[in-house]
Amino acid sequence: MHNSGQYEEAAAKYLLAKTNLEGDVSPQAKNIVKSCSLNLAMCYLKTKNYASVIEHASSVIDSGDSGNLKALYRRGMAYKVGNLSRLSLCFNSSLILLHHHPLASSSSSFSLVFALSMLPFSCAIVSSRVQG
Repeated sequence: MHNSGQYEEAAAKYLLAKTNLEGDVSPQAKNIVKSCSLNLAMCYLKTKNYASVIEHASSVIDSGDSGNLKALYRRGMAYKVGNLSRLSLCFNSSLILLHHHPLASSSSSFSLVFALSMLPFSCAIVSSRVQG
């Protein structure tokens, strides 16, 4: 299905397989879950469901495979194509937090590292403002 362009049907099957293997800690199950996550990310990228691309690609990266090129590429594409404005808002929020941080120094490398480290917190703030 995935190769024939039936992305929505393929995604449903990959999601079902992934769900059925939740809790199975065997190496084979972990490998299948990773493959399903990568394929889900591709299906969602093709159907322009960028939030789901980010979710499934991040699950691979966060599971200990931080160098997985497919996951990194697919997540990066989702941010680039579908979520750049939110990421930009998050980064701007990080810079605002940096400006008010008492330990902020004139060091640009410290400032950049601090701003990047605040991205998850800033994104939570932006998400709550957008949703609420």
